[in-house]
Amino acid sequence: MATGTGDVALALAAHPAVGRVVAVDPSPLMLAGARVKAAAAATTTVDTVAPPPVSFVQGTAEGLPYADGEFAVATVAFGVRNFGDRSAGLAQLARVLRPGGTLGVLEVSPPGPGLGGAAARAFVSLLVPAVGGGWGWRARWGRQPPMIGRRGGGATAAAPLPRGGRQAPPSTGIWQRV
Repeated sequence: MATGTGDVALALAAHPAVGRVVAVDPSPLMLAGARVKAAAAATTTVDTVAPPPVSFVQGTAEGLPYADGEFAVATVAFGVRNFGDRSAGLAQLARVLRPGGTLGVLEVSPPGPGLGGAAARAFVSLLVPAVGGGWGWRARWGRQPPMIGRRGGGATAAAPLPRGGRQAPPSTGIWQRV
């Protein structure tokens, strides 16, 4: 979920134990970029066995069009913060995971206090938008860089999903302050 330009999906597809990769993102522009990367990766593969193809699908976490328990693994890299409804998105990810499946979530946490935190906040609020705007992020991807204008609550660690992977806890309960 939130595949963006496909980096995680393509890395997973290159793993020998992976048989099928479905990469979902709401942005058609991000998916177009992912397809270009996938095509380039397919032409530069030097392995004797090509990685499985990646299916790129436009969609949201809150409305995944897959059967209950269809996937052994689901990943979200820097995307939970962009879900329109975190609880619904996490519940959908849990629903499509088979019992005992794995949900991997990669996110960043807001900068801490002190001089280092102030420098990081200045970097994110001033430099990133300037550079992103200069590179035409919004025109290219149809939205602003995902971190801009978002707020969170400190360093976090994910709690395990409930047994069987069928229900996600409320979004306020899945994250624990470290």
